[in-house]
Amino acid sequence: MDALQVVCFVVGPYQCALDILRVREIIHSSPITPMPGTSPMVEGVVELRGAYLPVVDLRKRLALDARASGERYVVAQLADGARVALIVDRVIDVRRIPQAQFAPPPALTASAPPCVLAVAKQGEDTVLLLDLASLVDAEALTAGL
Repeated sequence: MDALQVVCFVVGPYQCALDILRVREIIHSSPITPMPGTSPMVEGVVELRGAYLPVVDLRKRLALDARASGERYVVAQLADGARVALIVDRVIDVRRIPQAQFAPPPALTASAPPCVLAVAKQGEDTVLLLDLASLVDAEALTAGL
């Protein structure tokens, strides 16, 4: 595989991407039903065609300030088939990024989220390729409860 097809989106100051094979669809905001006892990163659940999906706020997951209005959800699918809705600020596009442009993230502090798989330069932007499994890891989401 010489290029990876990704869905690019913005979360705060970051331009992020997920492997398109992990993204099922992109939906606009729907009413979120809060769920008691969940992590502050989990906004609640959203109903999508008869199924209830947990909603993870990527701003909170990445330790950013509260999100701006007009959020969108990226509905992603995990390896085990479970689906999750991720709140992002803005979806940019779908693009192919050559594998040679990806580099491992630099060694960071221990407090940095382990969810960045790689970084790639795209024109003037640096794209962070995110690891979906790490983003929605149950242990990470429940830390501090």
